[in-house]
Amino acid sequence: MKRFAAALGMSLLLVACSPNTESTESSDAPSAPAFTGTHTEVDMEKSSINFEGKSSIINHPGTFEEFSLTLIPDAATPSDFAKANIVVSIKTSSAKTDAEFLDKHLQSKEFFDSEAHPMATFSSKKIELIEGNKYAVTGDLFIKGITKEVTMEMVAEETKLTLAYDIQRDDFELGKDSYGDKLLSEEVPLTAEIYLK
Repeated sequence: MKRFAAALGMSLLLVACSPNTESTESSDAPSAPAFTGTHTEVDMEKSSINFEGKSSIINHPGTFEEFSLTLIPDAATPSDFAKANIVVSIKTSSAKTDAEFLDKHLQSKEFFDSEAHPMATFSSKKIELIEGNKYAVTGDLFIKGITKEVTMEMVAEETKLTLAYDIQRDDFELGKDSYGDKLLSEEVPLTAEIYLK
């Protein structure tokens, strides 16, 4: 009997640990409330904008400690996120990583050149619904005196905006030195979780 119980327990453990794509796809877990336009103020204590500097040697996670986001819903239909406007401003000198020497390097002319270009900004120009609460947000990304039109995918919920976007270093002349050209990845993953209240 003990052997049977042990075998049964092991079988249940293996089943629980095995990947099951069917159960994931058919999950009935409730989705987050949709964007309503009633929450527009950013909760800075919870919100974050993070990045990761990737190289052939080591990756460095980082965050921007000072930023602001202005969300303006449409006056007539505030719940229609596709009609909203978004402006994000980031203080480039607030970039912090897990390495102090890298923090200083990021402020140099080869990277953000923070003294000459203290702010990086994004201003939306068009927001299109993809499906559900996912949107394609197109706008002008301004970094280091260079403006590029980019499209980011954003998830808009009632009290949270989430996005993930890969910044192309060459587009903004970030890391234009021997270290950057030889070792750094061409893409810098950017993630943001903006909580609204």
